[in-house]
Amino acid sequence: MKIVHTADWHWSEHRLDKCRQSAEFILARLEDIRPDLHIIAGDYWDKRQVLARSSAALPAIEAMMRLASISPVIVILGNDAHDAAGSLELFGDLRTVYPVYASERPETIALRLGKDAQPYFERCAPFSDLEKKSGVPQVLVHLLPYFTKSHLLAERSEMSIDASNLYLRESLRKIFLGFAAVGAGHACPHILAGHCSITGALISSGQTLIGQDVEVSKNDLALACADYYALGHIHVNQEIAPGMWYAGSTYHNNFGETERKYFNIVDFAHKRLAVERIEIPSRPLSLHEVRLDSATDTLVDEKGVEDWSGAELRVRVHLKKEQERSVDDGRIRRKFPGAWSYSIERIIAPEERLRSEGIADARSLKEKLREWAFTVERDVPNEVLEIADEAEAAVRSTIQEG
Repeated sequence: MKIVHTADWHWSEHRLDKCRQSAEFILARLEDIRPDLHIIAGDYWDKRQVLARSSAALPAIEAMMRLASISPVIVILGNDAHDAAGSLELFGDLRTVYPVYASERPETIALRLGKDAQPYFERCAPFSDLEKKSGVPQVLVHLLPYFTKSHLLAERSEMSIDASNLYLRESLRKIFLGFAAVGAGHACPHILAGHCSITGALISSGQTLIGQDVEVSKNDLALACADYYALGHIHVNQEIAPGMWYAGSTYHNNFGETERKYFNIVDFAHKRLAVERIEIPSRPLSLHEVRLDSATDTLVDEKGVEDWSGAELRVRVHLKKEQERSVDDGRIRRKFPGAWSYSIERIIAPEERLRSEGIADARSLKEKLREWAFTVERDVPNEVLEIADEAEAAVRSTIQEG
């Protein structure tokens, strides 16, 4: 039994070339691998799509059909911000060589072979006798689409934070124990496919997670008793515990993502689990914040890591108003040689903010008043400045006497 695990395809018209390049690479490799099953662990879409010439909808549908010409496919719902409710339903209606199963709620399905040796999917129930009727499944897959606190607490808004957190964990534990109960007695590989945040997982520096994310502990996830955990949501390919893997995204889609991209081949030959990572060619998206040091007239890279070679590079140059003409594009390119492309942004600090820094730097109350007057473009009478001096002197005297 050989399974392919991918996730976070993020089909988007804004990066359609990168989507297509990664898809073509994966499809070509799968033609050679010929897996028994392909699991896509959420976020197949990047956002809601429309059927327009420039949309990613048609290329994404075509890619799914080609995937299903190689092997059966399971795809689960990802984040609300990416996979809208109902956005996967059409995949189950496609006329494909092998079946596509799209899931939007927790459930368990079995991959079986029919009398004609053609694979098909079958939903399972706890302690079912399906194995006795149909024989041992090829593989059992527990499905955990994306969920949020609002999903699990829809009718419990009156609960305190502590009580709701306890309820969330108990709800998830029941789901995982339910998966284990369904799988009990099925002598085949067990897989959990989930789109979620696992405590301790490493995220890309450019990836922003949704505020409603619920973190799942590794110990709770292990209650499902799966042999392999095919996870999505985090864009970095990584094994967070034995047999628990994030596939990562199929291409770099956020500035700050510079790590290599992979998909996993999971082999259950001879009852032993072996995972092979296949690197997906993709240009990194490097982000650097830069400022101009007035004292040395040098560009200071706040990141200090050379990760831009061959990458799509975005440089944000933070300047004061008087420095605006001091840094041209050529100077930036010389600072970061060898990038595949350059996107240069100049961020000019507001003049009021710069002037207010003078107030903070002033040592005496009189100097602060003068800086304030300059900022608001007003005159301060000498009498006021003299009073400021007297007041400050009186305070110093009082402190010394105390």
